Amino acid sequence: MGISAKNKIPLSCLSPRQLIELDACSRCGECMKWCPIYAVDRSEDLIPGNRITALKKLLKGQHGLRARLFAGGRFSKAQVDRLIEVLYECTACGQCHFVCPSRIDTAELWEALREAVVEAGLGPLPNQAEYLRVLKKYENPFKEPQENRGLWMPRGLEQGTLYQDLPLITQSPQPVLFYLGCTASYNPEINLVAQWVANLMHKAGVKFGVLGNQENCCRGKLRRMGDGDFAAKAIENIDLLNSLGIDTLVTNCAGCFKTIFQDYPRIKEINFKVFHAIEYIDMLIREERLQPVNPVTMQVTYHDPCHLGPP
Repeated sequence: MGISAKNKIPLSCLSPRQLIELDACSRCGECMKWCPIYAVDRSEDLIPGNRITALKKLLKGQHGLRARLFAGGRFSKAQVDRLIEVLYECTACGQCHFVCPSRIDTAELWEALREAVVEAGLGPLPNQAEYLRVLKKYENPFKEPQENRGLWMPRGLEQGTLYQDLPLITQSPQPVLFYLGCTASYNPEINLVAQWVANLMHKAGVKFGVLGNQENCCRGKLRRMGDGDFAAKAIENIDLLNSLGIDTLVTNCAGCFKTIFQDYPRIKEINFKVFHAIEYIDMLIREERLQPVNPVTMQVTYHDPCHLGPP
């Protein structure tokens, strides 16, 4: 039994370029060599090229001549459910994009397709739907009240890890905004990282402030899961950030960085530069505003998150 007509995936969620990209895959197999999901689960329908082929067949089955001849395009509900599951299993790391000879922008294609399947009522997956419900209700995935978002600052002062009480940027305008994001605000282990970043920026003489409990979630997970509310929620945040008069936004979170640096400008212009904390600290070191003084006598591996990769 095929899926119903009301579950037809809308092509309007895909740009003309993305529709062309569905036909651009040469099935060379290069993506298979680099896909981290396929490396763990050797199911062939996880291979990016195979995923594109299957999704293209589904779209043609729903919108092409086949759809006029055969109800549902001859796709069973089980087949469609597996396609949706495969689409969401991808981490959208973008590795397949960088090794693709056709340069298909796969990460953006996957996210646009997720928006399309959500609009068709076929996604997101049940556990993701619950995540989005919590995020929309609490403005963070931790079910924490908004007034607790700035508690990491006094906790840092109590522990002696912050040089000074950071000013609220809405009350004391500063050229740089330190944007924590939900995880650094609420997770006690990760907000230690935020405290160390704040210490380093203060040590370098950077004039910066925070939004405290006035900071919003970046809402990037809405985009990652295909939720259609992302654009409207993003505009709310863009308008707030643009109104602050900042020159630079430094974010503690790789997910916030991708959302603000890559996704926001596609929706509305932002009037400030965006850096991830590790980029910003590296810049301060190169400018000799920060000078390491203690040797580190160990081998260190830095995990470079996928969301810090170039667009």
